[in-house]
Amino acid sequence: VMQQTGRDDLSIETDGGILHASLADGGEITVDMGPVATGWRAVPLAHEVDTLHVPLGVAGLGEAVCHSLGNPHAVVFVDDAEAVDLARLGPLVEHAPLFPDRVNLSVVSQRGDGAFMMRVWERGAGITIACGTGACATLVAAARRGIIGREADIVLDGGVLNITWREDDDRIIMRGPSTAVFSGSMTLPDQVRARP
Repeated sequence: VMQQTGRDDLSIETDGGILHASLADGGEITVDMGPVATGWRAVPLAHEVDTLHVPLGVAGLGEAVCHSLGNPHAVVFVDDAEAVDLARLGPLVEHAPLFPDRVNLSVVSQRGDGAFMMRVWERGAGITIACGTGACATLVAAARRGIIGREADIVLDGGVLNITWREDDDRIIMRGPSTAVFSGSMTLPDQVRARP
């Protein structure tokens, strides 16, 4: 949209609220992803649980860190994210009774350079090569667990995102490259087209 309009910033309306995006150095895009909600009701979870240590009850996965960025996330730290059978474990966690709205599952391992390797199972979509809110959830989980401070690179199959969880206002800032992957057009019914 920035390329098409010549703008350096825009606001994007999502189900989780309005996100503000701007052009950053090197052609990367910065998005203010808003605050994170860490309470069990906000995730939501089916019953009260310490969101820093959520037992998933799924063999092969330890306790998750859960929070919401407008959508529910469960982040599990593992020795090797690439070795996890995400195709098998993802659906078990997504549909677990603990998650009444289902959940996105991120499996994460810290690399030697301090960055985090993340693979994700997105609710309703399965394994995807990238997930912006999942990358944000990963950084927040690592910071909440005391593994790292409030900034890190998150390495996904689709590329690298830099995530910062600002201390002064608790907002999460995501920065990374943007690539157009398709374009298209559609004709909307008159009642939708007239919407302000």
